[in-house]
Amino acid sequence: MGIAKTIVYVIIALSLILAAAAGYFIYQAQDLKDITVEDSSIEITDVTRNSFTVEGNIKVRNPSKLNIPLGPIEYDIILEDTGETLGTGEIQTPKIKKETTTEIPLSLQATIPESAYQLISQNNVFMTLKGKISIDLPIARNYPVPFEHKFDIKSILEQNV
Repeated sequence: MGIAKTIVYVIIALSLILAAAAGYFIYQAQDLKDITVEDSSIEITDVTRNSFTVEGNIKVRNPSKLNIPLGPIEYDIILEDTGETLGTGEIQTPKIKKETTTEIPLSLQATIPESAYQLISQNNVFMTLKGKISIDLPIARNYPVPFEHKFDIKSILEQNV
């Protein structure tokens, strides 16, 4: 009977420790829902008639008390009026630090379709950098944090007509 009681006490003690650790982790991670992508800085460079490069930083704000591992950051560049995808990218980022804003660099080669030049008579020709960041924690596995940055490329198109 003595060994059985000891085993029961050990199991109860381990269960309490595990429950306390899980509770502490959940308390620390409660700010995960507040992770946001702040205004990203984007530049368009290396413009030709058929392509351009998008470079910049995605600014991820992590108010949580935990360093957060991320899954891949996936993003697309979309021509707003036609819905065409002009480029697709993915960034591997290991972690964003706790209680800070982390700048994650991106660079993407995008194509300029003829349909974009057909829109040049409009006041604006918008493209959108649209993507999502995935939080890679057991309690929030693949929790997506979407982001979107819209920019006007009319002046770029006009330079190449």
